[in-house]
Amino acid sequence: MSLIKNNVKLMLKAFAYQIVFSLFGNMLAMGTVSHYVLFLLGSVMIICLTLYLTYRNFWNAGAKEASGGNKHGANFFSVLLLVLIPAIPSIVVGAVSCTGSLYYIDGSYTSRFVFLQLQRLFFTGEYVGIFQTLLPPDAVTGYANPYQPLAFLLAVIPQICASVFGYMMGLHEKVIIKLPKDVG
Repeated sequence: MSLIKNNVKLMLKAFAYQIVFSLFGNMLAMGTVSHYVLFLLGSVMIICLTLYLTYRNFWNAGAKEASGGNKHGANFFSVLLLVLIPAIPSIVVGAVSCTGSLYYIDGSYTSRFVFLQLQRLFFTGEYVGIFQTLLPPDAVTGYANPYQPLAFLLAVIPQICASVFGYMMGLHEKVIIKLPKDVG
């Protein structure tokens, strides 16, 4: 539990990164939607940047924990809990968007699409280019593909994996990607 108390700032930063890069991904998608290749390439570049910065932040936190002499205080499950806490809003909104078709609001299934739009806007906007290309909306109705909510819910998994991997690599002080010296 002390691992979580010591890394509140890191969790807030991870949550802020999630929102900022999602909004950035949505803005990039709006600018490149008419160009298929740029739309897809922009999405891939934003995802790579997000995963790199997430890995870097958690690697630095793991290395800081290791330099404090507390390597044994952090096990895999405590690190996983540390990573899952900032992802809770994304997972909840994604789960609700997946189950949104089970209930009605105003006699329609609009609730599913409202939650899907919230998920895309605030949590997984960097994946919009990939999912709109692979799972395009229905041409007749204009509604989202029924698999999109599940895809956007599962889009949190790469960030969770990059965070856990980065923290564990930093904890053991193993360098895969040569990082520039941290300024802060």
